[in-house]
Amino acid sequence: MATWLIIVGVIIDYIIADPIYSLHPVRLIGRLALFLESKFYSSTENKLYGGLITATLTLILSTFITYILTAILLKLSPVTGFIAGVFFIYSSIACKDMIKHSREIYKHLQNNNLIMARAATSMIVGRDTRHLSKKEVIRATLESIAENTVDGVLAPLFYACIGAWFFGTVGAACFAVFYRGVNTLDSSFGYKNKRYTDFGLISARTDDVFNFIPARLSSLLIPAGAFFSGLNCSKALRISQRDHANHFSPNSGYSEAAFAGALGVQFGGPTPYKDKIEERPIIGDRDKDFELADITRASRLLLNTTLLTSVIITIILFFKNY
Repeated sequence: MATWLIIVGVIIDYIIADPIYSLHPVRLIGRLALFLESKFYSSTENKLYGGLITATLTLILSTFITYILTAILLKLSPVTGFIAGVFFIYSSIACKDMIKHSREIYKHLQNNNLIMARAATSMIVGRDTRHLSKKEVIRATLESIAENTVDGVLAPLFYACIGAWFFGTVGAACFAVFYRGVNTLDSSFGYKNKRYTDFGLISARTDDVFNFIPARLSSLLIPAGAFFSGLNCSKALRISQRDHANHFSPNSGYSEAAFAGALGVQFGGPTPYKDKIEERPIIGDRDKDFELADITRASRLLLNTTLLTSVIITIILFFKNY
């Protein structure tokens, strides 16, 4: 039964995307993390220790609740257990949601509404978008899609596959939610600022560890997705191998370099933040300038990479069970 969990979860994600509601598992994890931060940030003199407690409790509680709910529903019937597993996997990936955001940015740029395009871009990037040019908005969107391909799709699917391989439906759900907990902690606390440099260190490093394998797999899966998207497969593979280290993150460079190669664009360069301009290392070759159609191409690449990965995982699990 666990064989079909992932492919069904991906299909549902594409159909209904990621609706906003208060009981969404990832949002619940985020609220839990912030609640624990409010308890342990000020009550512990050692911020590193407080961050460790917060991260540990967030991951244990969110995974344990997922286990209890899925196990109970699975005990009631295989069908309800399957539905629970699909729900948690679907809730852990964010392919269609990213495509929707990129389409919104595309629409505003197509209508020459740069102000709204900047506002929409600010929803998916951490940089200061208030003064970005049209080409800078496109670049920010493409870089975000590339990074989200690992964080929002490949990594949760990878861990769902590991969980399904060893523990079936319950394992797939728990492993997917555990990874989303890791990623949510990094999104919440993994900043190098006065408040979170120490408190968020454990969260940031944990995210680095759990993205290590998925990021490197992306350097193969994204070029394969490029082949099915009519983009430059060989260059995606070559640039990913050549430029993956040209990034401040130990993992994000793989997917960004693969996207840059597939699209024939160059990432990096001056990147504005609230209080500074950050000079990011260059990734890719500048075969052409950024153009509006690149957003559509990148979205297609994200979708095809997601579908390809889902099919591969389903085949792996199918032959494991037989």
